[in-house]
Amino acid sequence: MTSGRSQRKLRNFLIRRDIQLRIVFHNLIYFFLVIVVTLAAAISPILQDITFSGNLEKQYHASQILLAFLTKWVPLVGLVILFFILLQIVYTHRFLGPLVNFTHTFRHVARGDFTRKCRLRKGDYLIDESKEINLMVDGLSELVIQAQQECGEMSDCLQKAILSLKEGRKAGIEDVKENVIRFKDSMSRFKLAP
Repeated sequence: MTSGRSQRKLRNFLIRRDIQLRIVFHNLIYFFLVIVVTLAAAISPILQDITFSGNLEKQYHASQILLAFLTKWVPLVGLVILFFILLQIVYTHRFLGPLVNFTHTFRHVARGDFTRKCRLRKGDYLIDESKEINLMVDGLSELVIQAQQECGEMSDCLQKAILSLKEGRKAGIEDVKENVIRFKDSMSRFKLAP
């Protein structure tokens, strides 16, 4: 039995309904135009025989062909359009699902939570981008860990300096200064917007 997290439920295929339905609608218009042009090209000789032929027998046979064509092909075209819509929903889900996953990861990172990773399912698109985001989160996590360690060292050094000052010695002040400079250098790696 598959886990509940990895199962795709039918209601979850419209993960970003607004975007997915717009994409499906635009692609459906294009697909519909292709079908109309193709059917027009296929039917035009038959319509010419019906309209412009002076021969009643030829018009009758052309009408029979047109009727048979319409009764068999129109329902098939309807099924093809329905299949096309479902296929578009699946493909947009494979593309937008990872984007939603990225958004959740970005929100966690913005709150300072570097434990959230992008995990995509088999068949999803944007796998390389997911790996890059995970590398970015890991890099940020390492930088924060390093900053936390340097803050801890600076705090320890400051405690020692305070104790030495209370005892009348000034020996710990230089250590505090070195730790502050090291911490400042670590923080200078971050580029911030003004």
